[in-house]
Amino acid sequence: IIQYRSWFVYSLDFFWPDDIPLNLLVVLDDESHKDHKFAEKSPHLFALKHGSYAPRIAFEPLPNFTMKGKGHDRQQYTMFYADKYCDPSMDYVGFVDTDTVFVTTVTKRSLFSSEGKPIVLGRVGVDSFKWWGKIVPLSTFYVLKKREVMRCMSYFPVIFKIQHLIQLR
Repeated sequence: IIQYRSWFVYSLDFFWPDDIPLNLLVVLDDESHKDHKFAEKSPHLFALKHGSYAPRIAFEPLPNFTMKGKGHDRQQYTMFYADKYCDPSMDYVGFVDTDTVFVTTVTKRSLFSSEGKPIVLGRVGVDSFKWWGKIVPLSTFYVLKKREVMRCMSYFPVIFKIQHLIQLR
């Protein structure tokens, strides 16, 4: 909780602009006692520039299939079902990792093109870190039968059209 408050919340408060509505949703694991404790404390974690801000909290039930792990694997699974927790009037959803820190001002132009499409920022080239440089590209190839052309998990929020998540499933 201390890490979350000191990194994510403070950077969000500092870099999120007033002209982009903040509609923050935190999806937690329903079977996790720690997640329920976090939810109880969440209203007190968000003291933003315009006063207190309590994000919406949703609890996701454990999937009906056996997952190989917790944490990262569960987070990836949850993102594919984000539409189940979003306001139905929303067209887009933005994802951040639990360790995200904003380091520059968020602007509409940094999120969407002049045509209204989400901007995708990716990294290309060899990554020396074994997980991202070797294991993840192999997994991508295994699932999609295509080589990974870039990694897009360095620039947040990552914006998806909600309809695309539904189609991916």
